[in-house]
Amino acid sequence: MENNKHFDVVVVGTGNAALSAAVTASEKNRKVLMLEKGPEHKRGGNSYFTDGAIRFAYNDLDGIRSIVEDLSDEDNVEMPEYSVQDFHDDLMKVTQGKSNPKLADHLVSKSHETILWMKEQGVKFIMNENQFYETDGKKTFWGGLLSNKIKWNFTKFVIDRNGEVVKRFGPQDEPEKMDNLISELLNK
Repeated sequence: MENNKHFDVVVVGTGNAALSAAVTASEKNRKVLMLEKGPEHKRGGNSYFTDGAIRFAYNDLDGIRSIVEDLSDEDNVEMPEYSVQDFHDDLMKVTQGKSNPKLADHLVSKSHETILWMKEQGVKFIMNENQFYETDGKKTFWGGLLSNKIKWNFTKFVIDRNGEVVKRFGPQDEPEKMDNLISELLNK
């Protein structure tokens, strides 16, 4: 018995980019197949390693409120402003200026619009407890450029060749702190 199936689009992975591609293709009435190699408990693309954090230009707290439904005016929250220009500057710093300027401009200028679209697709965004510190009842979130040096605003993981987490590095740890561990694992 022959079982031929036809798909217009094959999406590899199940992270935010893959799911967005699959939904977009589906909206265009394309038949979509998604493939994921990772075990179920590790699915989600890069979001698995960033604890769900996603960078976008939200401008101010009202921009966050347009995304996070359960954030009320009564919540004692401080959020640094993070503009399209801030996002662009961060992108250029982290890539050492090697990003394609047209693609970088497109990414940062459409970032808030894209997150709103994801929300419309049913993605629920929350204020993650790993992305703030609390002082005197005020939750201070980080997300923008806090100094003249880029600050990585996500948890980083070093994984071994089997995809197992070897060590977790916090949001304030600079990537250079991982160098020795990565070299050690590569030499095994």
